Amino acid sequence: MQKAYGASSAKAVSRGIGFQAIALAAFAFVPPLFGMAARAIHPGITDPNLVLPTLLVEQLSPALGALALAAVFSAEVNTCDALLFMLSTSLSQDLYKRFLRPQATDAQLLRVARWAAFAGGVGGVLFALRLATVIDALKIFYSLLGVTLLVPVIGGLYVRRAGSVEALVSMAAGIATLLVVRFAFVARYPWMDPTAAGLVAAAIAFGITLLIRTATPNPFADSTV
Repeated sequence: MQKAYGASSAKAVSRGIGFQAIALAAFAFVPPLFGMAARAIHPGITDPNLVLPTLLVEQLSPALGALALAAVFSAEVNTCDALLFMLSTSLSQDLYKRFLRPQATDAQLLRVARWAAFAGGVGGVLFALRLATVIDALKIFYSLLGVTLLVPVIGGLYVRRAGSVEALVSMAAGIATLLVVRFAFVARYPWMDPTAAGLVAAAIAFGITLLIRTATPNPFADSTV
């Protein structure tokens, strides 16, 4: 999405996304093939996190296995730094400067961005220690994206009076509800879906905030999502 917004033309966007789809479709077959091969060769593996490292170490030559592991590690580091950059810039520019301190200097913004990146890194480590598999981490990541973006985007597109306050409140409510349900209630109530609960909470918070702002004027009335 970031690259699409920086494209030189609509044709470049369609061509780039098309090539990306083809590459992702081809790549989607590689991990299942690795998993099938590991199940056939090493049937005793019980930890999903050890499947790929075991296959690369045991079945490939040392040089090729090390290169493959380095490629996996570099992809993970690249993803982490992109997410930390997105988190730090969003919190410093979109939240801190826009709502908390509009007159903030560049030095103050840099300080906030650095602390946001540090907090994001610590949070990532805590999630990694708490979550058992990569799939669990991906579920949390995409669930957070869903409860954070879906309601504000849909509301901003179709509700004329929706503004930044509704978006921020719905984001906070959705994230808080998802995390509480995911880590506090799922173990006792397996039927509860954290993502669905977060979306419902975000929608309710969005609607209540919109009703309050409609009845009571506020300084963000002209700010839209």
